[in-house]
Amino acid sequence: MTFDLIVWPVDREMSTADALAEVERFGARPSFLGGHDKRLDAFIEAFEARYPGIQRGQGDLPCEFDVMRDHIFLGISWSRVEEVVQVVAEAAWRTGVAVYDPQREAVGLPAPFAGAPMTSSGVEPHVATAERAFDAIERGATIAADDDAATITDAVSNELRASGFRQSSPLGFEITPDLEDEVRADPTGMPSSFQTPEKKAELIGAVGSTKPGERHRALIQLAGWDEDDEVATALRPLLQSDDVFEASQAANGLARQADVTDLPALVDLVRRMSPSDGGTCEAMLLVLPAAIDLAKMAGPVAVDGLRERVILWRGKLPASAQPWHADAYRAIDALLDRP
Repeated sequence: MTFDLIVWPVDREMSTADALAEVERFGARPSFLGGHDKRLDAFIEAFEARYPGIQRGQGDLPCEFDVMRDHIFLGISWSRVEEVVQVVAEAAWRTGVAVYDPQREAVGLPAPFAGAPMTSSGVEPHVATAERAFDAIERGATIAADDDAATITDAVSNELRASGFRQSSPLGFEITPDLEDEVRADPTGMPSSFQTPEKKAELIGAVGSTKPGERHRALIQLAGWDEDDEVATALRPLLQSDDVFEASQAANGLARQADVTDLPALVDLVRRMSPSDGGTCEAMLLVLPAAIDLAKMAGPVAVDGLRERVILWRGKLPASAQPWHADAYRAIDALLDRP
């Protein structure tokens, strides 16, 4: 849980509604394939100058800093929200990028489209709310400190609920008391009570939306669906998407569908994400677990064949590789059960 900001280049005046439409259009498109919009570079350089090592994940790290294909996502530590919001706003105003703050529903435009940077005024209530949530989590963990993990989780949930907080699944639904056991047993799955024909039809329809945000939200939930021919049919075309998020979510969903005939398409997606085809090890990691799951269903020969291909497509780690590239390289070895 962080205080989030989105930064992207703009070259015109726009209303708040226009800016929100732009943010919705982004969805989630990592820069693992095809680099990023070079108009972001001036902001990246300014932020790196203020927080040296931020792009390498080293040094004084006040936030997560993810450069996507056409925008930058920042997830700021709650203890440093006011500081970082001010730094981002001032750098953005100078370097031609806009800033969207979903917590305050505020948008800051750069010069000359705005006379001054967005301020940090109004972040205090959000920081206070986060502090209350952390206090509730700490109380729950303390109450059940000597118990097993499930009991600690229950205690934390009870304290959060008593403090007025609603817990949400990454799939986008509220985790109510009647769903807690099922979510704990399968955190990536849609609760069985939600898997109705009506909901399925709604999500399949939304996957065809022209709005990336709406499409992605539907895809996240379909990827958690139990085995279903209609769901599998809706997911398969998305393996060809240029949107890394969409393709990887479709792969995860198809692995859950457990149809080994989808294995060749997932293996091909791993190749397209790999350095051999212009991708990265980080991108491979988004889809490799799904391919491995299906390969294990197909048997040892399929697993060995996938392992050989992945090692070939990944190639050798360059001596000049950044730390996060080396981490991704090692993570692939771990998935492949290689020393």
